[in-house]
Amino acid sequence: MAVPLGALAAAALWVAFVRLHRPAGRAGHAGGSGSSAAGLDVAQANDLAVESWTPRFREHEERGAWAALDADLDVISQQDRDLYQRYRLAYLHARAKIGHGDLAGGGKALEPFLAPGDAFRDLALYYAAQVAQAEGRKGEAAQLRETLVVEFPKGTYRPSALEDLIAFLADKRDAAALAELSRKVAGTIEPPVQRDLESRVIAARLAGGEEAAIPDGVRFLRGGNLADDAAERVAIALDRLEWINRFSAEELVLIGESERNARHFDRATEVLRLALPQLQNKRDDLLFSIGRAEFGREHYEDAEKVYVEGAQEARDGETKANFLYNAARCAQLLGDDARAEKYLTSAIPPGGKTTRASSALTQRLRIRIQKRRFAEAAADLRAVRARFPKSHAVVEATLAYAIGAIGGGKPALALAELGRLRPKLLEKKDVPEIDYWTARALEAREPRQSVATYLKVLRSDTPTHFAYFARHRLAQEPLVSRVRAGVAARAAQVQRLLDAGDLDAARRVQTDAVLLSPPGQEPVELARLSDIYKKLPAFREVVELPAPDYPHFPLFDGDDAATHDRLDLLLAMGLFDDATDLIQARYGLQPLAQGVARAEALRRGLAERASIHAAESVARDDIPDDFLPQLLPRLVRELLYPRYFYDVITAESGKHKADPRLVLSIMREESRFNPRAKSAAAARGLLQFIITTARDVGKAIGLVQVSPEDLYDPKLVIQLGAKYIGDLLGQFERDGYKVAAAYNAGPNQAKLWARMAPAPGDDMFLSAINFDETKDYVRKVLNSYERYGEIYENQPPTGGVRPDP
Repeated sequence: MAVPLGALAAAALWVAFVRLHRPAGRAGHAGGSGSSAAGLDVAQANDLAVESWTPRFREHEERGAWAALDADLDVISQQDRDLYQRYRLAYLHARAKIGHGDLAGGGKALEPFLAPGDAFRDLALYYAAQVAQAEGRKGEAAQLRETLVVEFPKGTYRPSALEDLIAFLADKRDAAALAELSRKVAGTIEPPVQRDLESRVIAARLAGGEEAAIPDGVRFLRGGNLADDAAERVAIALDRLEWINRFSAEELVLIGESERNARHFDRATEVLRLALPQLQNKRDDLLFSIGRAEFGREHYEDAEKVYVEGAQEARDGETKANFLYNAARCAQLLGDDARAEKYLTSAIPPGGKTTRASSALTQRLRIRIQKRRFAEAAADLRAVRARFPKSHAVVEATLAYAIGAIGGGKPALALAELGRLRPKLLEKKDVPEIDYWTARALEAREPRQSVATYLKVLRSDTPTHFAYFARHRLAQEPLVSRVRAGVAARAAQVQRLLDAGDLDAARRVQTDAVLLSPPGQEPVELARLSDIYKKLPAFREVVELPAPDYPHFPLFDGDDAATHDRLDLLLAMGLFDDATDLIQARYGLQPLAQGVARAEALRRGLAERASIHAAESVARDDIPDDFLPQLLPRLVRELLYPRYFYDVITAESGKHKADPRLVLSIMREESRFNPRAKSAAAARGLLQFIITTARDVGKAIGLVQVSPEDLYDPKLVIQLGAKYIGDLLGQFERDGYKVAAAYNAGPNQAKLWARMAPAPGDDMFLSAINFDETKDYVRKVLNSYERYGEIYENQPPTGGVRPDP
């Protein structure tokens, strides 16, 4: 039976512990004065010098040692009463008591800060509400949250308090209270939040059987986005057996489309079919939506039938081609490429010069090249070029043909076609992929030119996973001997440039030496490059970046307390989580030191997404473009690739045969480690589960009745994610590329791409993915996977010059 998951305060305390528990290796990046707290004896609290307070507090908080912090503050309150009061350490005392479960003591310590006008009042209201919630005083918790929401429109925890308050009122189905809250906060919240609140008011009225709310619900759907949680909530509330027959066909479509977008595919199909006979003028659109719903629930045979029916009845060529193209997708997922090819062939003439015709031609080419029918595939490529000469379809078709030719042992054909591509048709992401396959085609015939072309991939200023593939190819024959043969020549060239005083040219050549370094040679080449960096101001600034310096005790001398502010006090206490809004106001993204200070402060404050965003902005804007990632300060690398929740991820992965590094990489891409992340596709939490998948996985590990709100619980989601990813690894023979593709697009689609790859190999599989979203997703996940290995597991460098995924 599922464990209860609804206690908000208890969950908050658990989250705080897990997220503050860092893996070994962080001690070198202490904040405050820059001193490490690692050597402090936490067991001895007597005669604490004020200069030691900040690092000592921070160490306790990092370790989750709230009881020890409470004990230290007891001593300080007696021995340094004046500073205890001036620095408002009673607030930290309250946090410490709450942290180790002394809720009564924590609540009492918060009382002075609840006074109107107190600088910490909004923070105190937030934690007082958490205490009340944990002690079962839910009504009092709601009152405290409402006070915070109404009085502090820019409060640090206002969004969280508002979310908790709305959830409380919605659970009570208190439509009147929700409506009153909506009135009070109108104009002070973001439009999506206002829309969500309005949807809850309507849903509560409908749940109470108020028929007067039905037209309001219909108007709500008609006037907004049908793909968000708000639309799902209202649609489900409207979709009652006793009401369904009173809706017009247009209203049924609004309900059905909202349910389809929210992945309630079974019910969406039924509702949309009710509308179908009444809307002959929209039959094409309805049939397509029904087909998408059948496809979404993986009823590919039923979806194919719907698409064929739509093609037979379509009123224009583009619509007919669209139905046939999607029928072909179904046929391929059912394993029948021949039937799919027939659909694609039928789609091309009516498609004319539309994107559906170009997609049909390109997909038919993929089928033919995979079957080694080179002449027919070449004819398709010529047709794409003739009919769509200025379209990106030419690039897609050429790549498909060239990769198939390489996989089929015909590299000369690949080179000929890749050479015909016009640069103006290329997007930035295309360039390294085309260079990579060009280099592969050159390996046997022109190994020297192949090495030079792989080097272009490694130098790419566009994030690409083909840099990792290039490194792998360069470490094998016939290329590795060529690379080794050039080591001495490159070293001599670097030395000549250094002797001539051309440091920047020497840096560029030495960068190439690192990128081309044979296995085992990387440390030597990196050390040489590091020495050059230290001679160039822009690079030296990065290499010698100091650790961030944050406010620390003592903050001011004597009786002059006028110069300190709330942010100074909170950071000196180590309470970065209570200051994430103020951190972003004080610390800009530029210059470099400020940007890193911002990212690290946000990391300490558990603002995961904002911290990674800041780190990526620093890497993109404040660091030279071709700065080797391996030479970035370790702090910057860890900020780009943090390991939140890693102990829990490791433990759960061990139970379910998952790869913890892959779980971590997927989590980074899915949510940026934000437990409250929510997508427009009804995915929630750290690993962006949809509720149907979560329930299926939950049953397998003994968790039943998993609710959408449960997906915001980190502990539960990590359990589900480790189980699901472990199962996918078993299904795909522990192939991380296929697992990442399956996680994004579904296992059936990943199997199809694996089957359509022209030859074995991860590079072949990645290029066989013909969904841009999934291809980018796999790139980012596997790039992160490699970077995590380099940073935390001492894996050798494997990528190019871009540090971001």
